[in-house]
Amino acid sequence: MFGLSHTGFLAPQSLLFQRYQIIALAGQGGMGAVYQALDTYENNRVVAIKEMSQINLRPEQLADAQQRFQGEARLLGSLQHPNLPQVYTAFNENGRSYLVMEFISGKTLLELLQESPTDWLSAGQVVGYALQLCAVLRYLHEHVPPIVFRDLKPGNVMVTNQGRVYLIDFGIARLFKQGQRFDTESFGSVGYAPPEQFGHGQTTPRSDLYSLGATLFACLTGRYPSDNQPTPFHFLPVRDYNPSVPVELSNLIQQLVATDASKRPASADEVYWQLHALQQHGVSTTTPMHSSNPFYDAKTAYAAQFGGWMQRYNKLPGKPGLWLSLLIIPFLARLYGSIKSRLTPLSLPHFKRWLVALPAQLLYVIKNIPTYLPLSFRPPIWTWRFVLLFLALAIGLTGGSIYALLGLHTSVHMMLLCLCIVLLGLVILARTNKMIRNALTRNILTALIIALLAVCLALPAFRRTVGIKLDPFRPGSRRGHLSIDWCHTLAQR
Repeated sequence: MFGLSHTGFLAPQSLLFQRYQIIALAGQGGMGAVYQALDTYENNRVVAIKEMSQINLRPEQLADAQQRFQGEARLLGSLQHPNLPQVYTAFNENGRSYLVMEFISGKTLLELLQESPTDWLSAGQVVGYALQLCAVLRYLHEHVPPIVFRDLKPGNVMVTNQGRVYLIDFGIARLFKQGQRFDTESFGSVGYAPPEQFGHGQTTPRSDLYSLGATLFACLTGRYPSDNQPTPFHFLPVRDYNPSVPVELSNLIQQLVATDASKRPASADEVYWQLHALQQHGVSTTTPMHSSNPFYDAKTAYAAQFGGWMQRYNKLPGKPGLWLSLLIIPFLARLYGSIKSRLTPLSLPHFKRWLVALPAQLLYVIKNIPTYLPLSFRPPIWTWRFVLLFLALAIGLTGGSIYALLGLHTSVHMMLLCLCIVLLGLVILARTNKMIRNALTRNILTALIIALLAVCLALPAFRRTVGIKLDPFRPGSRRGHLSIDWCHTLAQR
């Protein structure tokens, strides 16, 4: 005999609420079970009955879960959209809560992925599903007040045999409140939920866009975002795993999964029209994103990862737990994110990943040299500021080196040491200074500095030749005096 906390044990042919005849168990998960049943009051209409799970819930948690379940019923009952299941009613029986809704015959995106021989779905198929998801998200976000779904993932997207998409399981959806700084609770699926959903801020309609991007990533690569390294929020471009994906779609997904919500598209409607244009016009020659991801912020990602872990172990009841959730954990998470993001580039795993990825990156650059060369000689690369910086660097290093050798009688070794220090400092500046926003500009500057550094390192091998060539121009030599007298004569004229 199973207790009240267990779900999924209603026998076939049993009658529920003296009205619904159970046919079979359609699905089961952590939030409850779903049965396929017949509504004997409506000409044996096929319905889906969701049974709320009560397992491992304390009394106060049970009351909250029941309240959330009733909230899902009211919320879904007020919505009408082709991509949402219709809710008929909700009731309680034998201490359990049930939700009766339209039965959707089909498979989830997760099941389609698991059955795919390639482990992923085709780009055209995924774009078709994404357009429907954008349409239903647009409907939810334009609701008054806006509704944030908060749990978009392949397991919560049902696809019928006709290709229609349904968004299911509104268990943790919430009404968006403008101006609220934090969510009072942390919910979501790791890998699909954005950083702000783990106590890092308030979930907004853009949070659903992040989940949409993570879902599309999973559909096109067959990889679970929760397996991303070093954090679940770090997404490599889709084309790194599936080169058949159009460049525009890969770039759009990178933007959707930005850790900073402000860098994501402004609305589901904007994403819809980008996908629509891609579907209508096909592939263009847009440059793909690679290696450095401008939409990933390590500090935010580490903070959200740590905050989510802390929230899961926050078992304090009442106000102490609330204060810990809203104040202490976010502060500790931000502190951890700041420290961890600074230490990660120095770690051995990071260095190993860099070494492993280096051959592929070099091969990518070599293959795309014809693409990069035309870009190198027009804005926004060679802006007037960058030209001035380039000339100042070249003139300053060349003139300073000649002055040090001729005027200050500096040895070649000492000059080499000073140049190496200056050039290494400039390399670090070029790679880390956020004022140099264009990646190609930073690469050009870095290449120039490395070339000059190579010249500096080669000087000791030719120090005798260099010394002999420069001796006639040193002050005190005959040619040096002639040069100085010639300069004085020009000045008097």
